[in-house]
Amino acid sequence: MNKLKKSVLLICLFFSTQLFSQNKVDDKQLIQEVVDNFKESIVNKDLDSFLELFVDEKKVSWVGAGAFGSQFSSPTGFINMLKYNDDKVREDFHNIKIWNDNSIAVVTFDYGFFINDKVSNWGKESWMLIKQKGLWKITSVNFSMIMASQKEYPFQN
Repeated sequence: MNKLKKSVLLICLFFSTQLFSQNKVDDKQLIQEVVDNFKESIVNKDLDSFLELFVDEKKVSWVGAGAFGSQFSSPTGFINMLKYNDDKVREDFHNIKIWNDNSIAVVTFDYGFFINDKVSNWGKESWMLIKQKGLWKITSVNFSMIMASQKEYPFQN
């Protein structure tokens, strides 16, 4: 009987470990979906889809820094800047890294921002996210800005 209890305990431990690791994988996939939706919302200049990715916008920090100083904005300010311009825009991401537990996450990457298929600016970007009601939401966006005229873009277009 003692061997049976040990066997059941080991089986339970094995499956609980598998479930926990599966949850981690699922969270990374869900966070990657936020990244993909962010990029797609920029291309489509879709304010509603873009705002779905964030916690209450009044609580979001949006800060860029570069040779021309700091830039403070908001998700709405950013997407509206794109929306009211006829240019084709996109943001490419490279070297995406995601760190998370069950409550918070950090996403970092190199980015390039393109207007009409020409790089406008590029740099490093980082996001903080929280899990809110089972969904990953962005709480802050911080990025460096290197203008294409300052330094050559280090990635393939």
